[in-house]
Amino acid sequence: MPVENQNTEFITCYKCRDGLPISNRFPYENNYGTPGVCPKGWTSFSDPCNQPPESGMLKAEFKKKVYGKRSAKEKLDEEFTEFRIEERTAEDFFELYNEFFHQIPRKDIMDSGDINNHLHLVNESKDYIGDYINPLAALLATLEQQKEDIQNEIDNIERFHPYLNNNSIVMDEYFEGNESEGTKFLIQSGKKRTIKGEGENLYINIKNQLGFTNRPENEFIFYFSSPGLSLIPTGPDINDPTDIFEENKVINTYNPGQTQRRAPRYQNVKATNLRQNIAL
Repeated sequence: MPVENQNTEFITCYKCRDGLPISNRFPYENNYGTPGVCPKGWTSFSDPCNQPPESGMLKAEFKKKVYGKRSAKEKLDEEFTEFRIEERTAEDFFELYNEFFHQIPRKDIMDSGDINNHLHLVNESKDYIGDYINPLAALLATLEQQKEDIQNEIDNIERFHPYLNNNSIVMDEYFEGNESEGTKFLIQSGKKRTIKGEGENLYINIKNQLGFTNRPENEFIFYFSSPGLSLIPTGPDINDPTDIFEENKVINTYNPGQTQRRAPRYQNVKATNLRQNIAL
C-alpha cells in the first residue's frame, strides 16, 4: 500500500453501493477535473443512499481576483454611464428638432389622432403662449387698414365737372321761365343732386344759403337739354337743408342702384362756405 505524503491534502467522498454507504479519500489536487471536487460517481454527501445523486447538479466556483491600487486604475473603468439618468435641456430638444425637421410630417394627413407632426406642435405652442397673433396676420391687418384709410382719403377728395362749378344749380331747359314747375339739381363734387322736399321751401332755403336770395332764377340757373342733363353723374338726393353738408365720400361713392347711406351731419359748417367756386 503506498505511503501518503504528509503534505498532501485529501477530500473524503462517498457513494452508495448495494444500499450501503462507502467512503474513500482522494487527493484535493486530483486528475479527475476540478480541484476539491469528488470524482465522477462519488459525492461529498456523507449519506449518499438517502441523498439525491450529485450527477446532473451544477456547481459554481467563485474566484476573486485582487488588483493593486495601480493596476486597478489602469484596468478598471471608473465611469458608470449605463445607469446614469441623462438630463435633457431645451437646447437638446431644439438640436433634435432641427436635425429631424424635414422628417417630421407637416400634419396628420390620415386624421388618425397622431400628434407627431408640425401642426400639432404649432397648435400646442400657440395654446401655451395665449393670445398669439401671427406677425404676418398682424402686418396684413395693418396694411388692410392703411389701404382703407388711403381709399377714404381718395374718396373724400372733391371732384369737379368739366364745365360746371360745384354749388351750381341746373335744371331741364324745358322749364326755363317756369322754374317752379321743374326739378332742380345742385352740383356737388361734380355730380347733380336732386333737390326734393315739399313745394319750393327746400329749394328757397338752399338758394338763400348760396347767396341768390334777391336774384331771378335765369341769372344763376344753368339749363340743359334732357339728354345733356342725363350725362351729368347722379349723386344722392337732398331731402333737407343739412344734406348739402354731406362728406365728399358719400357723394363720390354714391351708386344710384344702392341704398343711400348718410354720413354724420356737420352742423358747424357755415353756409357761407357754399358760395365759393360759384359762377355769378
